[in-house]
Amino acid sequence: MRHTLRRWPQLGQRLRAGLVGVRWAGAPRLELEEGPAEGLATWRNQLVDPFRDPPFAVRWSPSEGGGRVAFRVHHALADGQAFYTVVQAFLRAAALAAAGREPAATRSGTPEHPFGVLSLLRGRRAKLAAMWRTLRWLQREGQRGDATRLAIRSAGPGAVRVDVYRLAPAELAVFAVRARAYEVTASVCLAACWARALARFNAARCVDPGSKVSLEVPFSIRRGEATEVLGNLVSPLVFHGPGRAPLGVLARRFGEQLRRQRADRAHLAMPLFTAPGRWLPWPVFRRLAADDAWSGFASGHYTWLEDPEGLGRVVEEESAGALALRGYLMHPPVCRSMGASLVAFRSDDALSLYLATRATALDEAEARELGGYLRTELADVLEA
Repeated sequence: MRHTLRRWPQLGQRLRAGLVGVRWAGAPRLELEEGPAEGLATWRNQLVDPFRDPPFAVRWSPSEGGGRVAFRVHHALADGQAFYTVVQAFLRAAALAAAGREPAATRSGTPEHPFGVLSLLRGRRAKLAAMWRTLRWLQREGQRGDATRLAIRSAGPGAVRVDVYRLAPAELAVFAVRARAYEVTASVCLAACWARALARFNAARCVDPGSKVSLEVPFSIRRGEATEVLGNLVSPLVFHGPGRAPLGVLARRFGEQLRRQRADRAHLAMPLFTAPGRWLPWPVFRRLAADDAWSGFASGHYTWLEDPEGLGRVVEEESAGALALRGYLMHPPVCRSMGASLVAFRSDDALSLYLATRATALDEAEARELGGYLRTELADVLEA
């Protein structure tokens, strides 16, 4: 934990509100505790005030022959990609320590930010008209209200539960082949499966499945060394299409939208035009940031993450066999206006799917029903 804090001091700091904006400040504090695994759900769902408490915490639950280490982060400090980078660094340091080796010294402080207004305004990167159209489209979509929201019980805050599904390496290989037949990647094909599952869930509740279904998809703007930069450096892209469309049709439509939005640099629209917000007084910024008109109108949230190195393999090799990562579990956040999110994590040639639902939005039976629709869509692809 000390090694990780030396690398990213803000993990143990608190937010300070100034005349304009907020910043991480103060001496870093270790947030490391030990407790039984039975208390993890309460710990994980605990509300954290980043003005009072460090945004990053670790909990160790020992058991016979091993234990479980859990990580928690406040979204003000890190998006999912940055969070995984921190967790990976933590486990690598633990692996080296288990092998009796010191982790390499790392420079303190934040690497160069991958995004700057001036860099966007130079050369071929500047597609301001297209980026502005993207932002205006998002605003109109949020105000129009014709995108089908998931049929949830309540948008109130509540605990998050996660159901886990898995595609074994052989199944993932078949899934990727089927995706290529649709002229899309496996990640886009899975997005279409998820969108159809959302539409089927709504159809079972007499919500028109033929109306528009949409997904908010985070797209990273980190490149190169900037993968180590903390903060929220993902920008929302929105895919949309008719809920009744056949999977191949919907997958191709999502693929076309992704290619067009990348060509228009749509993923840079939100960071560029909202950049001045960092200088707003905190009360004003907080009120604007809570507005879901820009992307929270989507039917569901979808994230695809990849770990090409294979975290389990890295831990075993760098600990010289002293440590083994037996499994992992992600608990992604759930937007209150959506009620459900899906994270796909590709590692060690397999694909783990984490379907997160908020207890106030869907009860346990409804969450499993939604997961059943997703499994059906996946099976249809694998058996095609």
